[in-house]
Amino acid sequence: MNRATQGLYQPGAIFETLLLAEALERGVPLTETLSQPDRPVSLDQLTLTCAHNDAPPATLAEAYAQACPAPFADLAAQLTSAI
Repeated sequence: MNRATQGLYQPGAIFETLLLAEALERGVPLTETLSQPDRPVSLDQLTLTCAHNDAPPATLAEAYAQACPAPFADLAAQLTSAI
């Protein structure tokens, strides 16, 4: 099975790893408590939510494990504003 063509992957999910790496370089703690980490993110007519339905994530590490897009959209804004 070709996972790239057969899987259902959220757009932009590939950037979560890159954002997380940059955050670690800049000293952003992975254990910091997040506000509304499981809120939906709208992208045109598409609504993205956490890919896994475990308990709501509380930290950036948990949001990464559950593939939640909102904390990484916030992180991207935070990192670009710090430049």
